[in-house]
Amino acid sequence: MDHSKTANVDGAVPAAVSAGTVELRVPLDTGLLFLVRMVAEGIAVRAKLDLDEIADLRMAVDEGAGCLFPRARPGTQLWCRFEESGRSVTVQLTATTTSATTPGTGGFEWHVLRTLTDALTTWIEPGPADEAVDTWFLHLRFTKRSWTGGP
Repeated sequence: MDHSKTANVDGAVPAAVSAGTVELRVPLDTGLLFLVRMVAEGIAVRAKLDLDEIADLRMAVDEGAGCLFPRARPGTQLWCRFEESGRSVTVQLTATTTSATTPGTGGFEWHVLRTLTDALTTWIEPGPADEAVDTWFLHLRFTKRSWTGGP
């Protein structure tokens, strides 16, 4: 069965849909963050997370975007990857930036993310070499697991 689907809603461009992974690219616009939260919530329901865990994941998406948006290069996209594995959901958010630094792990946003998630990491990779300005890809990845058991 082919699980591939495409749609375009207010500039959102799904990159891929498969059995356990969904990728979504949206313009860097806080007004479109609701789409990212909706996808995260849908994947969390599919992974059978309970209502509190789903709420934590939605808040983690907001906090993650809060870490990336101020550092992101204007006019670029937020790349989102959602992976369902058993009763857990991993979210990776990526933005293009002109700074080769990751968010500090001592800030409030990082503390909130640590509280809401079960695994959290951030890293930087070089961006395209042909740009007139040095660019970097800033990645933020977190996992929310279900601790309630069940089927």
